[in-house]
Amino acid sequence: MGYSRRFGAYLTVPPRYSEGSVIGLPRAAMVITNSERKSMYCPKKWWFRFGLGLDTKASAPLRFGAAFDEIMGSILEWYKLDKGVIFPLCGLDDCPFCSGDGCTHCNSTGDGVWKVVASEVLMDEDAENAIELTMKLKDAAEGWVRMYGRSMLDYKVVAVQPMIAVPVVTNAGKIYRSKVPVVKEEQGWRLARATDTEAECRLVTLPWYQLAKLDAIVMNRKDEKLWVWETKTSGSPERFSKDLHLDTQLPGYTRAAWYASTVLKEWGGVGFGGYVWDVTSSQKHSTPKILKSGLFSLAANQRVPSWAWSEALKNKISKNLALKKIDQIQSQFESVKLGKGSHLYATAAEKKEALKLLKEELAEAKNLVGAWDLAFRASLTDASLYYRQWGSFTPSQLHLYEVELFSDAKRLAKWLRALPGSSQLDQQSRTHVASNWPRVPLCRQPGGICAYTGPCLEDSFEARSSFGKRESLRWLSRK
Repeated sequence: MGYSRRFGAYLTVPPRYSEGSVIGLPRAAMVITNSERKSMYCPKKWWFRFGLGLDTKASAPLRFGAAFDEIMGSILEWYKLDKGVIFPLCGLDDCPFCSGDGCTHCNSTGDGVWKVVASEVLMDEDAENAIELTMKLKDAAEGWVRMYGRSMLDYKVVAVQPMIAVPVVTNAGKIYRSKVPVVKEEQGWRLARATDTEAECRLVTLPWYQLAKLDAIVMNRKDEKLWVWETKTSGSPERFSKDLHLDTQLPGYTRAAWYASTVLKEWGGVGFGGYVWDVTSSQKHSTPKILKSGLFSLAANQRVPSWAWSEALKNKISKNLALKKIDQIQSQFESVKLGKGSHLYATAAEKKEALKLLKEELAEAKNLVGAWDLAFRASLTDASLYYRQWGSFTPSQLHLYEVELFSDAKRLAKWLRALPGSSQLDQQSRTHVASNWPRVPLCRQPGGICAYTGPCLEDSFEARSSFGKRESLRWLSRK
């Protein structure tokens, strides 16, 4: 594997970042992503996924999250228009950008931001799961708009899903550079894989950059500080959001936004605030159940959010008026029973009918009081469906993150140089793989799962053939 001085790349094309421009990305650079860093927790998993390039279908939660990201991207694009009003809920079904007439946002269908994504999900998912999945997506999107849509008016959305490249720096503060193996192609070069031979590869020296794709950058209208805005989904939002500072994504996104705004002077170079973390439940969002009698179900386990109760009760009398009505009805009960007032000369049948109507009114009023009580307690349900956290990272915390990132980049550079020729199944190759990418069985931990369990237990070309192929990092060269 020789060294090449004639690299001549004019464009770096990272997988998943090829659509649109990446802020701060040089013409020729080696890149590292947060998802690749997570795969490095188990070196053998990284070798299967990135070394061999074996691709897998995303898990159901990841597919749900990707669909929700697409919906939220459209909602945030709408807020970017700065109309000064809350996103209209009808925009989930009918395109809010063109009022259903057809535009680029809705692919000329006139469909709303949820319906566009729902049609894609219905094509990709199994029929029995697709409808349930799309309705949960609508619940999550509507829930976010109802809970947080008004708060977005305090901010100006300045960028939606921006892609940023940030230098990986050494402990001395310089951009990290290393030799990485590449393979010549017709249109340029690509990063070498385990299936390439050493004779096919050349080493080139490249600077390292971390890639980050954020959900949005917003500016507070009061102090004009910029914030990273992230929207996520989870079956348990509060548990998912615990110990955010230990996650490698948020400090990376914060560092990327700070670098783009402060160093590269993107978005006006305004001061930087921190991050906002919104998590919406991926579970079904219930609405108040109506019984056959027409009354509200007062079961305590309905998991109805407060906004759904507000919607159901908006045309009903208040709890105080319902309590007064109960007192009035109970007083009327006594009048009927004792034959007072208008019931002085009432027949037994007339009294019976009057008492029946009063019982129905009393039941309705008491039910309404119970419904208002459930609506009041629904804030506890909200905490299990929606979670928002504000935060920031200190310079010391971001420095430690940079040190860890540099450490991972050095380890990855070493792995990349060891890759060529490691895909064979002979004893020498297996020993080489075991030496460089040993198993760390995180899949055996509670909740652990890995798509590569089959080839990890018994590797073979047949076992590998059941996987798809991942795209490689490429560099285009001028012809």
